[in-house]
Amino acid sequence: MKIREATIKDYDELFKLKLESKKEERKLNKELQPIKKVKSYYSKYLKNDLESEWRKVFVATENKEIVGLITCKTYRTLYIAGYKRVGYISNVYIKKGFRRKGIAEKLINKATIWFKKRKAEKISLEIYENNSAAKYLYKKLNFKNYSIKMRKEI
Repeated sequence: MKIREATIKDYDELFKLKLESKKEERKLNKELQPIKKVKSYYSKYLKNDLESEWRKVFVATENKEIVGLITCKTYRTLYIAGYKRVGYISNVYIKKGFRRKGIAEKLINKATIWFKKRKAEKISLEIYENNSAAKYLYKKLNFKNYSIKMRKEI
């Protein structure tokens, strides 16, 4: 298994994997639009992730097949929060059959190296409250809760 930076040449395979991940994400968040309805947006987001200097996609490959991905970006906090550079993990996905083999951890480590090179001081991410596998992984990697998002139906 190898971890490498994705390129635009990986787009077709990555797009399939991205749609697979969003299909699973809809199980955690019923409010997400049906994939057919927003497929073009996912395409645009992925192209932006692959082409922007402030974003990066890393992939895990097994026998040249992409079996996992991480999408990440860097940004600066507001001036009142110190205008610090932060790394943000926006998506981690591992194909079924390749999970629980340390691939997500290796992708996160690769992203962390990229964040450090970009002078990020912290890494931020969001997960769904009911995603116990993700919570376990991030706690294992020393991520800590620092805010809680709340909402109410009206």
